[in-house]
Amino acid sequence: MINFYKNNFDLIRLFAALQVMFMHSFGYLKLNNIPEIVTMILSYLSGVPIFFVISGFLISASYERVKNINEYIKNRFLRIYPALWISILIAIITMYIFYDQHIKFSDVIKWIIARATFLQFYHNNVFNDYGMGNLNGTLWTISIELQFYILLPILYLVFKNNLNKYLIIILFLSFFIKLFYLSASNESFLIKLLGVSIFPYLYMFLLGVLLRRYFNKISFILINKAFYWLLLYLGVTWFLNVSDLIEDKYILSTTVFILALVVVSFAYTLTNFSKILNGNDISYGIYIYHLILTNILIQLNLIGDFTSLFLLVSITILISFLSWKVIEKPSLALKKKALFKRE
Repeated sequence: MINFYKNNFDLIRLFAALQVMFMHSFGYLKLNNIPEIVTMILSYLSGVPIFFVISGFLISASYERVKNINEYIKNRFLRIYPALWISILIAIITMYIFYDQHIKFSDVIKWIIARATFLQFYHNNVFNDYGMGNLNGTLWTISIELQFYILLPILYLVFKNNLNKYLIIILFLSFFIKLFYLSASNESFLIKLLGVSIFPYLYMFLLGVLLRRYFNKISFILINKAFYWLLLYLGVTWFLNVSDLIEDKYILSTTVFILALVVVSFAYTLTNFSKILNGNDISYGIYIYHLILTNILIQLNLIGDFTSLFLLVSITILISFLSWKVIEKPSLALKKKALFKRE
């Protein structure tokens, strides 16, 4: 029987966080000399869907093990909020240091309250001229994650009979909502609201949930088969990009069905590599801190060459490591019954 504790999920999350950071840095730091093959492969292996699939896989396992809603809520809170609040504090402090324009205190308070609670997608236009135009744009996905956390126990309760069947139905409903969202020709308030809601992304999370629930039955095609799945995924995605079978804007949202298999397969392929990190999970830190540093570099006009990329990567990793040691790891140690301490 598979040992769920021995896996590469921390490594995969680290890759996903680095992918997000590098793709942001190429654009915001105006790094125009990146080889096209690098940007193409990185764009195929999008970090956000990877995070959502992993979350579905691990959170469903954790919830089924805990079987206590209070403990479940506590675990989710400890995973998200301590480091999030520190990142918000750092974002505000650095903004005041590196931005010389006056911003009303009331606007800052609105931003803090939204980002510190569950409205992480909230954007205040008063920050448009600071850095990239957003104090920390990546935080919008946290509100999606929080919606996943809330919905999961509800799904287990409402559909406890034939759960898998209903999860599959909801998965495809969410997928078609995502296609509708991508095809929307206007940017009305309702369309924008849909884009920051759970509905266009739920299928990615449920892919992770279902892969875990069916894992014992399909493990023989996943364990130690990651490189085959990766080649299949890259091949299919490349083919769809160079052909006219699917419009470009739909490709990654469609091929995520294969990407989910790649993710879980890599988690249980060559699992000895999990020792590389020595239990240090800095992925969340990289994700929530890197745009704060990007804003600083833009304000200082340190853009346009690889020095800015080196500064961004090295300082982000350092801060993320300190965050893990001082904030995240001590917080996660307060968990009692989590299946995965770092989830």
